Amino acid sequence: MAQVETQQTAGRAAALAWTALVTSALIQIVALGPVLYTPGILAVYWVKAWGVSRGTILLGSVLCLQFAGILSIFVGRMLASKIREYLLIAAGALFAALTFAAFALATSVWHVLLAYCLLGSVAKALAGPLVGQALAVRLFRKPGVPLSIVTLGMKGSAAFAPVIVALLLEHYSLKAALGLTALLVLACAPLAVLLVRPGSKLPDVAEEGWPPAGAAEALNVSTLKILRDPTFFGLFLMCIAVIGLSGAVYLNLPLYVVELGGKPSDAALIFSGATILSALFTPLVGWASDRVDLRILMVLPLLFVATAVTLLSLFPTLPFVIAAIPFVSFANAVFLPCYPVCLNARFGQALFPRAMGLGQPFFYGANLVALVAGILRDHLPSYAATFQALSVLLAIGVVGYGLIARTVRTRAV
Repeated sequence: MAQVETQQTAGRAAALAWTALVTSALIQIVALGPVLYTPGILAVYWVKAWGVSRGTILLGSVLCLQFAGILSIFVGRMLASKIREYLLIAAGALFAALTFAAFALATSVWHVLLAYCLLGSVAKALAGPLVGQALAVRLFRKPGVPLSIVTLGMKGSAAFAPVIVALLLEHYSLKAALGLTALLVLACAPLAVLLVRPGSKLPDVAEEGWPPAGAAEALNVSTLKILRDPTFFGLFLMCIAVIGLSGAVYLNLPLYVVELGGKPSDAALIFSGATILSALFTPLVGWASDRVDLRILMVLPLLFVATAVTLLSLFPTLPFVIAAIPFVSFANAVFLPCYPVCLNARFGQALFPRAMGLGQPFFYGANLVALVAGILRDHLPSYAATFQALSVLLAIGVVGYGLIARTVRTRAV
């Protein structure tokens, strides 16, 4: 009887854990996707309405990520101190809804920039993948597949949010479409309160000795010790190449497609199709990250993003753009789940939220490459020339990979 009760308790705990994890991923799609992955589409309308440059519009999105990265340091400490995850996600959904409400009321580009910086950044920090990744590492002994579910949420937000917003813009006015998006996002807040409630039940019924000791000491580890770690720094350099170049492609894709004679909705469909295709590959990456040498997996994102940049630089036609985008999606499908797996392998479960939080400013700082791409396009004759100039960043990624390959198989602290 006791054994049956233990199995039932374990089953309920596992169900709670998976429900919380999947819900956090779904909220990323519905709440954060419109904030993060629609600036390129909205820029087409705002550039026409206000006569501003592409770089100015993209500046808001990039600044949103930078402020979110800084705020994530504090979110990481809150997660390490055991604050309830559902509170963070619900608050993030609320701020995401306020962001789109502010967009709907905006009458100048400065209102948009303020909304991104003051509201969108808080939404990204509170309801972003950091919380889901912390859940995956805390609740599962082998976090590879759970971390890939979080990545699917990130990729789902990139796949579906642009299409939803683009379709709303085709059927409604700009203000009406933005207002409807705000209402849709707001519904995620009560969903988080109801379903993201795993508590600490699953570790109680897991294998003996799990979770590892040291949660209390994690708050006292020197920040400088984490920042100076070779794996941590190597991941930052790889972010510049993989995340930076990917972000430049994602945010500038609608403008690139329009430059080649297409429509913003065409860009959304290209982007979404490639993202859905690569999403099918993501759980396999999560499974492999628990079983395959990370040094093998981490070389793949560099190869994929290099292929994409080559196609976009040398073959500026719509067919080659369509061929390039899947490589960008596959680069992220490998890198995004492997990034937290590397940090967890290096720093351990107790210190993971802090290491992940400290990494967010550098992770999202790499998206400054998207801003650079927009500025370069304003001064260069085409997007093909822009991506040729940005291809030098691949060398930085190679250096970062070298640091990771030397240290990721050892524990830092």
